[in-house]
Amino acid sequence: KTVVERKKKNKIKTEDGRVINYDDRKYLIDIMNDMTPKQAIMSSAQVSKTVSMYIKSLYLNYKGMNVLFCEPTEQLRDILTKSKLNRIIENSDVLKNNVKGDLSVKYSFKNMFSAFEGVNCRFIK
Repeated sequence: KTVVERKKKNKIKTEDGRVINYDDRKYLIDIMNDMTPKQAIMSSAQVSKTVSMYIKSLYLNYKGMNVLFCEPTEQLRDILTKSKLNRIIENSDVLKNNVKGDLSVKYSFKNMFSAFEGVNCRFIK
């Protein structure tokens, strides 16, 4: 099954308890289902991308892959993992019962892990 199919089957919910409907976010379906080992995604803000990528990282753990998820800074990482990722896990029974972690920077699922790091980015001219 694809990431989107498994998310729908297991009723994975967002940080605010909603199920993401990809009917109006078709551009995310290919990104969610793409299993290319290295990916960089550019998009506008407020399009459910962060939540979708968090869900995808946990799916990749389930499929036996480790994930390193980088945010621009440690402060942003902490804000996003607490306000989004932790709440996604808490709102979805299949995740709550299977995902283990310190609820801030590293999660494990079936002996695989997702690490969420803050990196100090600077633009090179």
